[in-house]
Amino acid sequence: MPTIVFEPTGRRIKVEAGENLLEVCWTHGIPIESLCGGNGTCGKCAVQIIDHDFPINAEDREFFDEERLAQGWRLACQARVERDLQVSVPLPPSVLTGRIVTAGEAVEIELAPKVRKHFLKLEPPTGKAPGRDVELVRRALPDGEELMFRPSVLKKLSGVLHKAGYHVTVTVWNGAVLDIEPRDTTRYNYGIAFDVGTSTVAAMLVDLTTGKEIGVAAALNPQRKYGEDVISRITFCRERPDGAKILSREIVGLLTELAERVTTAHGVSLARVNEYTVVGNTTMTHLIGGVDPSPLGVVPFAPVIIGCQTMPEGPEGAKLGRKPFEVPATLGAFVGSDIVAGAVALGVPQKPGKRLLIDIGTNAEVLAGGPDRMLVTSTAAGPAFEGVKIECGMIGVSGAIDSCRFEDGDLVLGVMGNGEALGICGSGLVDIAAVLLDLGVIDASGRLLPPDECPRKAPPKVCERLREVNDMMRVALTDEVYLSQRDVRELQNAKAAIAAGIEILLDQLGTPPQQLNEILVAGAFGSTLNPRSAQRIGVIPHVPLKKVRAVGNTALQGAKAFLLSTNIRAEICAIGERVELIELSTEPDFMGRFAENMRFGPRDGETERKGS
Repeated sequence: MPTIVFEPTGRRIKVEAGENLLEVCWTHGIPIESLCGGNGTCGKCAVQIIDHDFPINAEDREFFDEERLAQGWRLACQARVERDLQVSVPLPPSVLTGRIVTAGEAVEIELAPKVRKHFLKLEPPTGKAPGRDVELVRRALPDGEELMFRPSVLKKLSGVLHKAGYHVTVTVWNGAVLDIEPRDTTRYNYGIAFDVGTSTVAAMLVDLTTGKEIGVAAALNPQRKYGEDVISRITFCRERPDGAKILSREIVGLLTELAERVTTAHGVSLARVNEYTVVGNTTMTHLIGGVDPSPLGVVPFAPVIIGCQTMPEGPEGAKLGRKPFEVPATLGAFVGSDIVAGAVALGVPQKPGKRLLIDIGTNAEVLAGGPDRMLVTSTAAGPAFEGVKIECGMIGVSGAIDSCRFEDGDLVLGVMGNGEALGICGSGLVDIAAVLLDLGVIDASGRLLPPDECPRKAPPKVCERLREVNDMMRVALTDEVYLSQRDVRELQNAKAAIAAGIEILLDQLGTPPQQLNEILVAGAFGSTLNPRSAQRIGVIPHVPLKKVRAVGNTALQGAKAFLLSTNIRAEICAIGERVELIELSTEPDFMGRFAENMRFGPRDGETERKGS
């Protein structure tokens, strides 16, 4: 039976060979438009089939030009599924963004933005002299003699001055005059902070005058159709001459779209946005800068760009008025500016004691330490926690099972949106595994037991869910959704990599888990994660649960702080020089620790928690 992977949700569906793709979407609740009942006359059911060799028929040629056909665009109503496919369905934003986390914790900061606006009431010159207008403005501005004028400003300078009767507002950034406007516009000074993840992208509109958040917009990363994690996207760039250009165009286009969406929604002119800040993993920030990330995928895994990066006129292809983009400190091939910005937003470098900050997405980044010393690493955990490579996995949108508990003798499932369960997202996967471990249905080795091997204490209703299909055990969660033995192995690989990385960081820091002041779990996954379940399966260390906190999207909060405070900006850039990067691939005991952490182990931590 062929398997279809639907992007951007990552949902996997097995179908009979020859089934119609539109009917598959209808049958399984994949939101898709169609106004002609599948007759091929409306063109609304357009999808992108990632296998570009998929057959083309006459109806497809009616609606798509040769470029779009070459990119894999087809009418779902005319497509027959004969083999495994990866299909990107343009889903409505309401379906996608409901669970993308944009809020997060952050310490208070002193407002001191890099972009400043000055209202000037100038005396018109009495005579003509070359350069007089430039000198007039320079003398009226703080540090004016040192300022450079952008060519675009010089072109309109005299015209604006004369038209406005020499009452103008000048926008200054980093020693340069960005703009000049008639009258007093100092109250209109905005910035946008972006958090660019492998799976999701969020944008926050910020008032640079007051420091207040105006609004947010979010979407799934359109690059997902080219690969589910950074390694697959690096490979895509390495294997295709135009790979980096394609991925850059996708992400820069989304940044433009989100900026337009969030400003329009709040009645702000995009022209009033004077600076953008972007945090993200190293692959994403390379692609935003138009830099091929291929070197990140081969020894010695060397980033082309390290430290803080500035694009004075924005990335190529961004239709955002040629305003500056800044990227905080990138530390290594797989440790980007997001974990650093998040740590500073939380005050980890200043707060007494030692903390563990974990940001789990398609890649897991871990920072440990405090004011005296900080270490950071990245673990190749794979994308299981985002539902990828899980047979019924999907991202955290409506229809995803996001929690599980044992009650009245059976499994009780929580479903996002409170509708029908369509698949399992990361937090649901962790919860289900933890409950099955408690019931003895999964043993310490990770083996999913058949009914006749389950312990006597295993509830009959749960045992009835155990089935063997194609020589592999499954737990039926609904008629369509299940957890398989293969899924449990994927979870073990992911949690073992994270746990091994945490152990190595804490050992090198000389800090046992019990001495940590807090374990901070960031990101969308952390916001829905049950800490008790995470400890039960071994993702995070066994410490009193009161020490474990979900802190939300701290990367976006760090990007916001970078916009609002030159002090924070300096701290984030400087912290890149203070943090010690630990490359797990060169750690001699990583594989041994990884193997040890594959086991789920006894419930020792439960005793520790009760006694703490």
